[in-house]
Amino acid sequence: MSLKDKAKILFADHNKRVETAGMERLLTPQEEKAIVEDARTKNQVGELNRLTELFNLSGLILLDVQTAYLQFLLKRSHLEQVITGIMITNEVDDTLNSLFYDLKTLEVSLDGEKEKSYLELKNKYLNSKIYSQYGYFTIDPETKRRQPNKLLQIAFMRLVERVRDFRRMIYTLNYIIQLAEIDFLADEKKKSLTDFETEVDDFYNLEGLLNVLRSYRNFADKNLMETGNLKEPGFIEAIRDPEKASELTDDDKAKAEEQVHEILAAQGSSY
Repeated sequence: MSLKDKAKILFADHNKRVETAGMERLLTPQEEKAIVEDARTKNQVGELNRLTELFNLSGLILLDVQTAYLQFLLKRSHLEQVITGIMITNEVDDTLNSLFYDLKTLEVSLDGEKEKSYLELKNKYLNSKIYSQYGYFTIDPETKRRQPNKLLQIAFMRLVERVRDFRRMIYTLNYIIQLAEIDFLADEKKKSLTDFETEVDDFYNLEGLLNVLRSYRNFADKNLMETGNLKEPGFIEAIRDPEKASELTDDDKAKAEEQVHEILAAQGSSY
């Protein structure tokens, strides 16, 4: 049995015990001891220890992956709240506009007085802070040019950052597995990672409520809104290609790899 085969069995046994809270295992204590003793006899303990260090480090990075995924969910939820606020506010705006117009047209009286004009009503009830904050667009008072809602821009770009963090953790995990040349992730963990990445794919494709961002993309392409001097300068390019906007640079990858080697060096590993 090769050293890597021994390591695979030991790590699979560990994963099984973790998955079942210690109720099940693949190896008996005697079998586990025999494998370790065989590695010692063949002077493979040093290499086995290094593989074990990588295995343990992968477990820590998996926790970081989960944390990054939860941060992604929180930022996506915040973005969806902003989008929902915009949609509700504008639906109310349309409804009140129609109501005010009907009141003016029918000359309905309120409180015994003839209703004010449509424009007066609109300015009175729709000229509030919430409407200015939650319109689909923010109007520049000087140029009269409109740009996408500023709260929306901020929320989307913070989400892009969290996706990049998630991708950095995934890259780090894959790099550790590459160093070990052993795929020691449990099936349960692999399934979770696949589920996480499916959620991120939905972000790339602007699925669900994020679909409204495609409209801004179309407006930008047709020069129907401001694309320069935005609250978030990278917003337009990011909504055009969310996956590219959140991809890792070569520097990001180099730093992730360096961090792995620093941690291993601190543990006395020669990797």
